[in-house]
Amino acid sequence: MKVQYNVPALTPNEVATIEKINNDEQTYGGGKALKILQQTLQTAAEVELATIPIYLGAYYTINRTPGKDNPGLPHAFPKTDLSRYANEAGALIMSVAVEEMLHMSLACNVLFAVSNEPPLLYKNAPESYPAVLPGHRANQADNPKDNTRNQPIPLAGFSFDQLSHFLAIEYPESADAMPESDDWDTIGQIYSYVRCLIESNWISDDDFNKANNNDQQISSGDYSPNNIDTVYAKSSFNYQNPIPAEQPGSAAAVAGYGSDEDSHVGQTQLMQITNKKTAVQAITTICFQGEGFAQSKYDDASDEELSHYYKFLTLLSQLEGYTDVYKEMGKLGFNNVAPLPEAPDQPAEQFSAKDLAKFVYPTPVNPKVKQFGGEGRQDLVNIADALFQYMLVMTETIYKIPAQKQKIYFYRTMHQSMIWVMDKLFQAMREVSSEDGKYSLCPTFSNIDLGTRDEAYGNMCQMVINFQQVYWNASDTKASWMNSDIESYLNDILNLPDVSQYWRTTGCSEDPIYLTTPTDLQGLGSNTDTPTPATPMVYAGPFAGTPLWPQNPPSSAELPEGAVRHACMGLNSCKNQGRTLSNDCAGQGYCSTAQAYNPANPFEGNNYDHTCHVKNDCRNQGGCGLYGTEAELAEPGHNDCQSQGSCATPINAERFLTDGDNRGKSVWMQAREVFKDKVWPDLRAQNPDLPAEPPQVKGPYSNPNLFAQGPTIGWIEYDNDGAGMTACGASGMSGAGSCA
Repeated sequence: MKVQYNVPALTPNEVATIEKINNDEQTYGGGKALKILQQTLQTAAEVELATIPIYLGAYYTINRTPGKDNPGLPHAFPKTDLSRYANEAGALIMSVAVEEMLHMSLACNVLFAVSNEPPLLYKNAPESYPAVLPGHRANQADNPKDNTRNQPIPLAGFSFDQLSHFLAIEYPESADAMPESDDWDTIGQIYSYVRCLIESNWISDDDFNKANNNDQQISSGDYSPNNIDTVYAKSSFNYQNPIPAEQPGSAAAVAGYGSDEDSHVGQTQLMQITNKKTAVQAITTICFQGEGFAQSKYDDASDEELSHYYKFLTLLSQLEGYTDVYKEMGKLGFNNVAPLPEAPDQPAEQFSAKDLAKFVYPTPVNPKVKQFGGEGRQDLVNIADALFQYMLVMTETIYKIPAQKQKIYFYRTMHQSMIWVMDKLFQAMREVSSEDGKYSLCPTFSNIDLGTRDEAYGNMCQMVINFQQVYWNASDTKASWMNSDIESYLNDILNLPDVSQYWRTTGCSEDPIYLTTPTDLQGLGSNTDTPTPATPMVYAGPFAGTPLWPQNPPSSAELPEGAVRHACMGLNSCKNQGRTLSNDCAGQGYCSTAQAYNPANPFEGNNYDHTCHVKNDCRNQGGCGLYGTEAELAEPGHNDCQSQGSCATPINAERFLTDGDNRGKSVWMQAREVFKDKVWPDLRAQNPDLPAEPPQVKGPYSNPNLFAQGPTIGWIEYDNDGAGMTACGASGMSGAGSCA
């Protein structure tokens, strides 16, 4: 349910603050209020930035699918309460981290609107941990109650203590709190002060977007509140033998969602700022999502999504150490449990620290690089930190990109680096132990110096190259712990876009290659002969009578002349255009022929499956479901452009949509519906002999309806371990049990 709600009325203290600002010409007059607003917004952006490593640091210590490698065991995910708690904890923390990125983006948009300058993020995360958030009031030594909320925040793994620190960050602002530019107790106070400045007489709508470039701000088309990593299992489902979406026992049937798309003020969550009204709407969204709507546990009036504070409190309450006495002590100010909203009661069963050790990787509290030992471990951690810093440079660069290139830039830089490089590298690192065996490797999120912004990419890449030469390529110094997964993710770092030209004083004369997209369809078939079936048949077992799933899509030389590539089974436009080159009719092709985007040459795709969001080579080749915006998820297999195809191809039958009005629906069924409504009428106009509706893809004689809901993961993986197909996510909820 989508509920519209308004910006709340000013509090008495806000009214008094605005009056004070209006009457203080010496402090705020003559353009000074605008300068103060810019400085305060920069601080607010740094506050949001400071929380992201803290939340991600805890998230990447959680094994969200404990026991998944041995799914037959009774304690394996998702069979037990503990395994599902691990899964939910990861989902809720990731949902908060995603919204903190939203909040940082909103604060940066407001800052850009009133300054025409990108925010300063690079090397502006906390210098070290434990960290005091920018402007946060320090403890008062003589106040016995002042001993928890204003402590410096550590960087640490998931635990009772760390969740308590999370409560301190998101602690709800009291109804009578004073607006504060610094020395604040709650984050809401700094945004309250920002609102007072904006609502004052010294700031007008004319102060916003003087350069008329609000389209260069980060926009709603770049943001999705839910993805497969914010989804969790509310109860057990058939993980070992996945069931197609929307059926009892499937992942979709038990999915819980960490975020909801309606939790915002204004038209969209990630909004562009054009005037005082939209600026106030943006900061109100930030406050409600973090601390709660009207001191409730929810982030808006729809009561659909918990606030950040209450998500963490819910997780904390399920751990030993949380008691009804602990809750009451919070009301008295002795811990980080706020008087309002009402905290949950102590549940009958709770998890112990010993239980947490079954799914939490051991990492140092406030990690330092030297703690991980030698043989290249410290170098790898430094590379991880460098990647995070370069991502901040890429974030700043967004505000330098022309409006018409914004979306493709955001996808190929931010989405590519977050989903496909950082996430995978951090997960791979935690499987490596420190030299002394005490810890798992993890990023320290240090402000590692990559030089100036126009030097950052080159210096980061040189760190990777130096590491590869010594610890991977050289036989005498190759690290004993190195593996092909880490090497692959390091190569992905080398393939990230280079944004250096946007920071050089000479400027840039033409678009870099990563902002180039073909205007014509790519990878069209060129074979003028009768196609030769590309794969043998399955002769025994549950899929007898069906083609064996080919490891790679057909090459252009194999596809019939003029054949258009497509995202999955049943979405092909003509006879013999399926992956096996053996289908009888349009709409009956045996699975995807889509290719992967080639970052080195956008005009020549790689002839293997595109495996994730932003990886598709051409329009109408996106799979979707796991990542992507609501609009993209509504039209799988029908995307507009290269790199905007949402998620992986082929689309396994077990996959479900994670956001928007179709949340929980089968991705393949949605893709087939879009194909029937938007593609099939044009095909029939060209070929009137086609049936009124796309024919069902043929199953074997023993099970003619095998593919009625799309290609099952069992068929795709039969006798080939899935080949190049993936439908992944840390939640284990994608429906592809072997991959997730």
